[in-house]
Amino acid sequence: MISRLRAHYIFRNRNRNYGVDLLRIVAMCMVVILHVLNFGGILEAAKGDPVKEGTAWFLEIAAYCAVDVYALLSGFVGYRSKHRPAGLAHLWLRVAFWSVILTLIEKLFFDPTVGLKKIMFAFFPLTNKGYWYFNMYFCLFLLLPLLNAGIERLSKRTLRLTVLSLVVCFSVLPFVWRKDLFKSEGGYSVIWLIVLYLIGAYIAKYQAFAHIKKAIAFLGYFLCITIVWCSRILIVQFFPSFSGVQNNEDWLVSYTSLPILLSAIFLLLIFRNLRLPAFLNKVIAVVSPLAFSVYIIHLHHLVSSVFLKDKFSDYALLSPPLMVLAVIGTAILFFAACAALDWIREIIFVILDVKGILQKAETKLLSAKVLFSEK
Repeated sequence: MISRLRAHYIFRNRNRNYGVDLLRIVAMCMVVILHVLNFGGILEAAKGDPVKEGTAWFLEIAAYCAVDVYALLSGFVGYRSKHRPAGLAHLWLRVAFWSVILTLIEKLFFDPTVGLKKIMFAFFPLTNKGYWYFNMYFCLFLLLPLLNAGIERLSKRTLRLTVLSLVVCFSVLPFVWRKDLFKSEGGYSVIWLIVLYLIGAYIAKYQAFAHIKKAIAFLGYFLCITIVWCSRILIVQFFPSFSGVQNNEDWLVSYTSLPILLSAIFLLLIFRNLRLPAFLNKVIAVVSPLAFSVYIIHLHHLVSSVFLKDKFSDYALLSPPLMVLAVIGTAILFFAACAALDWIREIIFVILDVKGILQKAETKLLSAKVLFSEK
């Protein structure tokens, strides 16, 4: 068992970009920050106090690009990878594992009224609307062979024009016309994940924006979130009847918003070639692959209702600096707890050789001449 675990981590740590892995961790912490502020009741509780409400919303907007970052990373690290059915099946089992385990715990210890229907649905996580990103990524995964082939074959100029055209269609034009012209659902759709995947792949393939220094990239990120924050304040204070893509004051607070998209790109530029101490690289190598499960665990109905929903509204009573520290600290604790739980799941999967079993099943499936005959 120990040798299998050692081999698992040695293989995983080969040729890793630890800056990108760290960004994956940071992005998931930002996702938790969004949920602590929103689901935790802080944004609602801070209303009426301009300073505290402004502070809470600045933190919200600073973290809002997290989902875009995650999708950009999919393209940045994945466009040259072989996305095989075994990988998708492994991800599905990972989500199903926590969906089933947490639903059973909910029934046994928190809510005896949980019925058989809910337990059965837990085995099929794609039916859970709360895991919208997983659902969209599942669909994106099926399109990756087509997308990657296009990325490899298109010229640099054609790929760049394609990416820019998609950004104009899904980010710029909705901003100008204040309408969701191409049904991107504010970024809650597979089409937006495709756009982000292509952007991430383009940046990686051609080392785009390599001339931009990290300090400039950070200033760009800060400027973008400040623009969004100021726009919200101006709309709330002076243009309450303004009609936008979403609710009035949330006009630019959207995954497809150009400043939010640019802030995500700037974060990628900061972290992509980041050099870190060797000891920190070892920690990142273990924690980064667990980050996605943090999303799955903390958004399960049991965890969100017992430990998250309206549990942090009292943070709005703190001074703004303390509120910021409390929110960030709470998000880190959520991340650490969920990652620790998933580390146990990871060990179980390694002991059972789940990945090996899936790869063998994939090999047999792909070699089946009846299903995959060239004739």
